[in-house]
Amino acid sequence: MTAAERAIVRALRISWWALLVPFAVLTARFSFERGCQDPYELLRPVMQHQIGALTVAVIYVGSYVWFVAAVILSARQWDGGAVAHLLERVWGHHAWKLVVLGAALLVENIPRVFWHWLYAAIGAC
Repeated sequence: MTAAERAIVRALRISWWALLVPFAVLTARFSFERGCQDPYELLRPVMQHQIGALTVAVIYVGSYVWFVAAVILSARQWDGGAVAHLLERVWGHHAWKLVVLGAALLVENIPRVFWHWLYAAIGAC
């Protein structure tokens, strides 16, 4: 791994804390709004104000960029071995951050029909 790649991995390890918590809250709220409210007008009170919309956009897009950059940096180090070994070699004890953000991205990309069924089944809508 080059010095530049090590610096990027270090920056990603640190910036994860600033992105994941707000992104996890956003994905949880988006899943509820997609399942129980208007799926095309998410966070209406927040999105009506420019600073709110920009903040949501930075968190949302930043999380995707973070994940893509982390996957690319990891893939560059892959030598054909096991993925778990690769993550451990590149990320060390921070590998769980990649997995957790990947799970949040999965929640974000589940179709709204599932969320509607889930929230209706538990009586949240």
